[in-house]
Amino acid sequence: MINSFRSFDTRDRDCSNGIAPDIVMDFGNSSIEEVVKMVVKR
Repeated sequence: MINSFRSFDTRDRDCSNGIAPDIVMDFGNSSIEEVVKMVVKR
């Protein structure tokens, strides 16, 4: 079966293939403090 369903966000943008992140981080090399700072900053 092939899914042909299209998904749209609240701004009517196609997000069928996922949503790209605003900030790309490598969590393997980051400390938990750095991750928490990034989350709280937003």
